[in-house]
Amino acid sequence: MNRIKRSLFVSCIGALIALFAFFIEFSNQPYYHSGLSVVLRDEGFRVTAVAPGSSAERNGFRIGMMLVEADGLDTRELSRLSNADISAFLAVSTRLFRIGSSLEMRTDTGSVHTLDITRQPWALRAQLLHREVLSNLLVGTLFILSGIWLLSVGKNNEATRWFTAFTIAAALAVGSSFFSSYWSSGFLALRFILLDVSGASAVCLLAGFLYRFPDRHELRPVRLFALPAGIFTLKSTLIVTGLIKPYNNAAYVIHIFIAIGLILIIILLTRRYHETGAGGKRKLRWILAGVALSILPYLFYVLSVFLRANILSDTTEILNYIASFSLVLFPVFVVIGVVRYNLFDIDQFLNRFTVYFFLAFIATAIYTILFLFFFESSLSLDIYFVLLLTAFAAPWLYLKLDAFMQRFLWRGRKDKNHILLEMEQELNGKVRAAEVYPIVGAAMMSAFAPSHIEISRVKDGIESCQYRYPPESCAQDGDDSSGLYLPLGSMGGADCFLSLGKKKDDDIFTKYEQLLLRGACAQVEKALDTCELYTKLQESLVNESKAQRTTILTLAKLTEYRDNETGRHLERIQEYTRLIANRYRVTNLEASYLTAEYIDALCLSAILHDIGKVGIPDAILLKPGKLTPEEFTTIKQHSSIGGKVLEEAEAFDPERSFLTIGKLVAYHHHEKWDGSGYPLGLAGEAIPLSARIVAVADVYDALRSHRPYKDALSHADALAIIAEGKGSHFDPALVDAFMDIEIDVDAIIRHS
Repeated sequence: MNRIKRSLFVSCIGALIALFAFFIEFSNQPYYHSGLSVVLRDEGFRVTAVAPGSSAERNGFRIGMMLVEADGLDTRELSRLSNADISAFLAVSTRLFRIGSSLEMRTDTGSVHTLDITRQPWALRAQLLHREVLSNLLVGTLFILSGIWLLSVGKNNEATRWFTAFTIAAALAVGSSFFSSYWSSGFLALRFILLDVSGASAVCLLAGFLYRFPDRHELRPVRLFALPAGIFTLKSTLIVTGLIKPYNNAAYVIHIFIAIGLILIIILLTRRYHETGAGGKRKLRWILAGVALSILPYLFYVLSVFLRANILSDTTEILNYIASFSLVLFPVFVVIGVVRYNLFDIDQFLNRFTVYFFLAFIATAIYTILFLFFFESSLSLDIYFVLLLTAFAAPWLYLKLDAFMQRFLWRGRKDKNHILLEMEQELNGKVRAAEVYPIVGAAMMSAFAPSHIEISRVKDGIESCQYRYPPESCAQDGDDSSGLYLPLGSMGGADCFLSLGKKKDDDIFTKYEQLLLRGACAQVEKALDTCELYTKLQESLVNESKAQRTTILTLAKLTEYRDNETGRHLERIQEYTRLIANRYRVTNLEASYLTAEYIDALCLSAILHDIGKVGIPDAILLKPGKLTPEEFTTIKQHSSIGGKVLEEAEAFDPERSFLTIGKLVAYHHHEKWDGSGYPLGLAGEAIPLSARIVAVADVYDALRSHRPYKDALSHADALAIIAEGKGSHFDPALVDAFMDIEIDVDAIIRHS
């Protein structure tokens, strides 16, 4: 983590601490220790809430009472004083509400009640707090948590840093905007200073973010902050000189600035939307929606502030709630947009991290509420069990949230993965490019819905269209800036490319979709390589010259290298095969057709026994651990694929005996003497002799070779396994012949 990112993390934590410290200081005002809540009216103080169990309740205070006198002061005069000069009102009201004081309050009916102001537990004070204060604390916390989350999963780019700084300033502005603290002049001054600084900073930082997102535009931060700095410096100067009063007209400066600033931001957003390309439009739609849904209700609230006769009035409380909760939509929209459309270029979003983030927030909220309400009074047994139940419920809650995230946010991605997985499986065993193209086209159209898909080749600077869907001419579309052009390797000396047109709904290809496409292109490239390999194999079979036999050996080695084989594996298979066949010819007089020419052809074909593995995906072929039943079913297809290819090659020249033998070896070298093998489950002498011989040679060499999932066995251990398979896996006569030559066999592998 670099210095800037670390500083932002520290700032986020500091903002959270400041927000909660501000809230704690607010709730500690002497007014909230009185046990009752009042609101200022022209006719005096009206009691709006009385805390159960408080001294105020015991002394006869009830909701709805109108208090016209407090400690000898006429509260109706206080109301008129607040309309004229809030500073003067605060000077008087602060003397009334002090810890340890006792007030005599007279109602409009003439009854007198005593109000004792002594320190009360938080559980009692919480009942008097305005609900809008708690809602603003929640909104501010959500802003900061969204900034922390984005820093954790996003790249360390400028847009991310600007947005995180905005969430910090916005959190402090929201947290300090609706605190009705008219019993403490010092606290009210702190509130307005914090609101001025954080509110102006939030507007400037949001504007700066939009200058750098989604396309970087030239921006000078000093110029951005110069105007608000000048405005609030002028305001402070006028207050100090006494030309304006701090809690009267001066209180509206920040609201005017925020209202004008937000209107300008909407204009800036609209202009940026028209300037940027298709990709930027998709990103800005989510920002624009979040800003519009958040800012418009807030602007109505700002308008209501100007319409108030007194900033201490609570006549527009419903607008307060609408404004505060509408602001939640902005970070929520951004978070969802980041998850779904990768707004901040997160290459790989972690679903598990998202779940942990929301789980941590929910758990923190539960514990905070429980402790704030009950810690200062008592932690009874039932509360303890509630806390214990919360801890036990956390794993269950995580599973539910994880399932929800999978179903809701990741539904489309799973669908695309499934389609591309089916494409990969369908490409297995395809040996002609004409068979590959339609499979790829259908999968891409289904998964990504582009306007078209095209596969082309470029050779010597000339591009030729090999496949296109829909089947139109291969001419390029007029404006395809939001499409993709992806490489598919080379084939036949030409470079191959996959072109996808822009999406039919003018959407962009997200970072995650591009990642999926790169993986899919790797599978398509492998399939085309297989086609190229088989084409070269068929070309190499035109004649039987030594050079062409060397080509066959080289092509077969390509298959073995994909299977993590190295060294002289193929040559050893040939030598084992020759030794076994020669010994079997001596010990079994009935095998008269095992002539020298036949054995030569058998040894040549033996190296092609696993050529069908070219059609098996690397994820299965190179898997270091145990295969699943589905994966084993896939890998068993290599015998049929290899047999089919050699059968097609044999059709070009039926007189080539090694192709006929090779076809039988490729098809049946995994058959077993007892009929439990594959692909056809042949048993006994129904299995071609050539395949039975190569099976013994192949198994022995596999036992003696090191693999990622096993160590190489000794010669003695390998012999024991071969002997154990006599009559079940292997032809008993061939096992006997193998045992007769086991010293020669061991010498081959020791000298390789």
